[in-house]
Amino acid sequence: MRFHETIPVRASQPTVAGLLNDLPALLACLPICKETSVQPDGSFRTIAEDRVGPFKARLVLTGSASTGSEGGLSVKAQGQDAALGSGMVLQLTLGAAAAGDGAVVSVDAEVQVRGKLASLGVPIFNLKAAEVMKQFGIALRSRLEGGGGV
Repeated sequence: MRFHETIPVRASQPTVAGLLNDLPALLACLPICKETSVQPDGSFRTIAEDRVGPFKARLVLTGSASTGSEGGLSVKAQGQDAALGSGMVLQLTLGAAAAGDGAVVSVDAEVQVRGKLASLGVPIFNLKAAEVMKQFGIALRSRLEGGGGV
C-alpha cells in the first residue's frame, strides 16, 4: 500500500529540515511509537502500538534512517507482532519545501503487511493511515509552531 500526505506548517524550511534530521524528536511525533531508541548511526528500534480493527497490534520495529540531499529523511523499517503472527515492512520518505510564510512537509510511505493484520484489507489500513497521519500532523505542528523545539 502506498500513502502520501502533505502537512503545512508555520515554520521555516530550515527549521522543518532540522526536525526531520532529529530522528528521536520525529518519532516522538508519532503517537503509536513507544519505547524508541536511536543509535548514532541512524539505526533505531521502536515499539509501534495501536488498535487496528479488532486487533491490538504491538509491532517491534527495527530500521535505519538516512538524510537526503535536500534535508529530507528516508526511513526503512521492518518488524513483527509475534502474538498476532503479523509483520510489517515500511519505507518512508519525508521532505520539506518552503511555501509562503512557512513550509510543507511531504510524507510518502510504502507499507507491506503480512499475517492477521493483512486480513483486514486495504480500506481498514487506509482509515488507520489517515488517523495516524492526522495525529502526526498535529504533533509536528505543535512541536514546530508551539515552541516544542527541535
